[in-house]
Amino acid sequence: MNHEVRDPGRTPPVSVQRQLRQEVGFRCPVPGCGNPYLSWHHFNPPWRGEHHHRPDNMIALCLDHAAKADGDAYSPELLSEWKKTGQAQAKAIEGKFEWMRRDYIAVIGSNFYYKNATILQIGDRRCIWFGRDADGYQLMNFWMPTTAAEPRARVFENGWVVPPTIRDMECPPTGKRLKVWYANGDRIAFEFFDVEGARQLVDRYPAAKDWRDYVIFPTTVVEISERAAGSPIEFGPTKTTLPGQNIIRDSFTGTSGVAIQIGPGPQIHAPALDVEA
Repeated sequence: MNHEVRDPGRTPPVSVQRQLRQEVGFRCPVPGCGNPYLSWHHFNPPWRGEHHHRPDNMIALCLDHAAKADGDAYSPELLSEWKKTGQAQAKAIEGKFEWMRRDYIAVIGSNFYYKNATILQIGDRRCIWFGRDADGYQLMNFWMPTTAAEPRARVFENGWVVPPTIRDMECPPTGKRLKVWYANGDRIAFEFFDVEGARQLVDRYPAAKDWRDYVIFPTTVVEISERAAGSPIEFGPTKTTLPGQNIIRDSFTGTSGVAIQIGPGPQIHAPALDVEA
């Protein structure tokens, strides 16, 4: 059971969550697990003995192992050892977006893309695009442009991989959100939610009043934001910024072709990562 659902007061402050994620390398530290969907376990004393948020007496675990820890499966000494060794054992963090839908509305940099095959292409490199599986479900793909030399996160057919050399990562047990921050200022975020009808869509995105009739409801929205530090590329909450000081807001594209295509810049790299893209 999700701790946050069972007892909202059990959710620690954001700064504590960040520390707990980092010290286990953003993966459940139980040997053989590595699940990136983390919750927060209190020990020594457990939550039932004292309601506290002292990070020295807490550890990030997946929901399955947190439930076992609540049942005293692991001693305080073992949990403390995992806190010490988790970060040193960190490796690529892997997960999957389980939101299988026929069609998404992709909200990227305050612009809207519906049934688009390719959202962004730089030169001949697709950066944000959707494919379909044998049953017709959309599958998301993402390649992150960067000016850094280090590997960056990738998404291939809804499966994602994040290298451990990151500043922070947020990935709740619900699986609806993934946020990654890098030391140089790069960042990416994905978030999914369902929309039952046009009114709900327009309440969240007023610009949708101009094109809501093109959408089949209910539908699912995936919000994607991205910043490539040191480059002119940013998909932010209120606008899309592209090279040449081009800014796009509140546009709607519903074609099957390439929505945005720009020329490659010499400062943008594609560091290698062990994932097909």
